[in-house]
Amino acid sequence: MVIQETGKNGKQASLPGVNINVSNVSALPALGSLDTNISGTLSGTVSLWGWYLDGSGVSTVQVLIDNSPVGTASYGDSRPDVAAALPAYNNSNSGYHYSLDTTKFSNGLHSIVIQETSTSGVRSSLPVKTITIKN
Repeated sequence: MVIQETGKNGKQASLPGVNINVSNVSALPALGSLDTNISGTLSGTVSLWGWYLDGSGVSTVQVLIDNSPVGTASYGDSRPDVAAALPAYNNSNSGYHYSLDTTKFSNGLHSIVIQETSTSGVRSSLPVKTITIKN
């Protein structure tokens, strides 16, 4: 950017140019869904899948059981349905999947949370769900 001034006498003067970097902050919030029906009793290996979008970009999607991370979901599955419903995000690969081995947990009630971390380091979570494990 260059600042230029014109005096009353018509003479112009300029200050040296300065480079300015502009970073546009996305106004699009993080949105997601756990599409797997996890109601009822779970046992063995359960396939979890869904989608996550973030205006800043998605870095990771983690699965938490009882507030502790148990693994990172694979992110980037094709989801043209999500892209069609939310075109402002411009992301047709917003899907994730994860294989949850329920035998690693005690039988009974547990909480499950899907948590996303954006490329800017901000975390967002889907609502907590309660699951029953019986192996």
